[in-house]
Amino acid sequence: MRPLKKRMKTTTRTTTRIEPARARLRARTDAVNQALTRALARQAGSPPVLAQAMRYCVLAGGKRFRPLLCLGAHEAAGGRGLAVLNVACAIELIHAYSLVHDDLPAMDNADERRGRPSCHRRFGEATAILVGDALLTRAFEVLGSNGVPNTLKILREIAEASGTSGLIGGQALDLNGGSAGAKQLEEIARRCRH
Repeated sequence: MRPLKKRMKTTTRTTTRIEPARARLRARTDAVNQALTRALARQAGSPPVLAQAMRYCVLAGGKRFRPLLCLGAHEAAGGRGLAVLNVACAIELIHAYSLVHDDLPAMDNADERRGRPSCHRRFGEATAILVGDALLTRAFEVLGSNGVPNTLKILREIAEASGTSGLIGGQALDLNGGSAGAKQLEEIARRCRH
């Protein structure tokens, strides 16, 4: 009986320490979701179907791992609060764009994303292409809209990571496949780590 009691006390102590962290994680996820909702508000002159499809793809749920990682890295580097929330949201918009394009018939031809029809199944292939393009463009608008220190450097880093030597290059290699593609993917991963 004694070992069981010790285990129960440890579990209680661990649970007590975990709950504040979970609450903080939920609060940050809520802040990210609210910021994404604001970022995806329909802009004047924007076609309604495009705005609707963008919200459909981004606000459909998800763990928000990437923006939470961004906020956590900011805090680990000595930052406070949600000062880099725009950067975190931009990263999530880029991620959503990559999923929309990845689901297209010319890529992975996925019928569903997060248990719902993928963008091209719901809104059509042409609209899905435009949605991906609009999400990527909106990400850079969001990045440039706040006085985050080092904005130009951040823009450059994210553009490079998203471009032909990063995300888009990796997708191209994935489409081409083969061992040459795998070697190039390894090189891209190595560059991203540095």
